[in-house]
Amino acid sequence: MSDWRQSRCLLCGREGPVRVKRVLKNRTANILDGIDHADDCPRKKRAQPKHLKKQAWRSTEKGAAALVGGRETLRSGAENMDGDVRTLGAWRVENKSTRSDRYRLKGSTWTDFVQGALAAGEEPLLRVVFTQHPHITIVLARAAALEGHLPDRGALPLTRGGVTFARRDYPEPLEIPLEPRAVVMSEAAFRRFHADSGRSSSR
Repeated sequence: MSDWRQSRCLLCGREGPVRVKRVLKNRTANILDGIDHADDCPRKKRAQPKHLKKQAWRSTEKGAAALVGGRETLRSGAENMDGDVRTLGAWRVENKSTRSDRYRLKGSTWTDFVQGALAAGEEPLLRVVFTQHPHITIVLARAAALEGHLPDRGALPLTRGGVTFARRDYPEPLEIPLEPRAVVMSEAAFRRFHADSGRSSSR
């Protein structure tokens, strides 16, 4: 990688710093562009409009609600209301999303979420959407809640008190030695469990 250098945009004529981040095998390069391009320049970076960001957020929230037939929680983050979606007396779903190809979950985050849900008589679910690949969505549930409904399963190890999920599908459930013990699986796998178990969201 090279240092930052002054360069001129051939499209708008503006000058500014650029840096070669990485040279690829096909002899092209990833460039970090620090030039303040003209407004009409095709190279001008444009922020995503707020209404589109809100639509993306609403889409993931609605997906979480559809998972268990719940309703979105307007006071998410308030005392004992940290679930984004709730089916009162049945489920509490915390919805997370990431643009990365990894999602890191701290053990303490899972413990606090589970305790809050159980205190309200609700079963906790953590739903993670990899937004760059929206077809990849995983669900984390308490292992104790699924006992007797899932086949023998492998395990994911803890590292530094937490667990890292790769951006991939989990068609078969994997157990995680969090506190309390957890199971991760694809959203599709959880839907099959939810249908097979006959657990009603209106109990």
